Amino acid sequence: MFGILRRTNTPAKDWDIRLVEGTGIDKVLADLGRVEDIDFICMGTNGAGTLQRMLGTNTGNVIRRSEVPVIAVPAGYRSRPVKRILYATDLTDYPNELKRVQSVARGLGAEIKVLHFLQTGEPQRLGGITYRLSDPTASLADNLQEAARSLRPSMIVMFTDQKRSWFRRLVYPSQAERMSYNLSVPLLVMAKR
Repeated sequence: MFGILRRTNTPAKDWDIRLVEGTGIDKVLADLGRVEDIDFICMGTNGAGTLQRMLGTNTGNVIRRSEVPVIAVPAGYRSRPVKRILYATDLTDYPNELKRVQSVARGLGAEIKVLHFLQTGEPQRLGGITYRLSDPTASLADNLQEAARSLRPSMIVMFTDQKRSWFRRLVYPSQAERMSYNLSVPLLVMAKR
């Protein structure tokens, strides 16, 4: 962490590090975001096997619980400037979410590519969005991975609904959480408002 901050010439006054103790790192981090003035939680992720996906990973659990934006960085990722952000949207709160993504993009000096997956027969609604027909045999996370290979973003941004019931989470798992299991670029996940 210190090496990255030194290489990016980030002034020491712009960040601090806290040692936090507790049981269950995912719960501690999610709770910390509620009581501290934290802009982002940044975590490394090693991916997940089948058993880990069923039980949940630390990164996935923080993404599901944290009200603070979470940046999941894949293991072995080499730091480089963020030039293109791929914002995957379901269009339910597009104007408000886009403003939040634009704020991040401005801070990084990055362009934004907006992506929405069409379901069969869904009309294209807005300009400036890349529309792709989703593969109905694959999850949204798998469709997004495939799109990312061709669009080559430096970072992917998604929003997740954390107010879902336990039953809805069981039947419809978080696509942002699923996306964190197999990353090639950093993933920024923000809670829907």
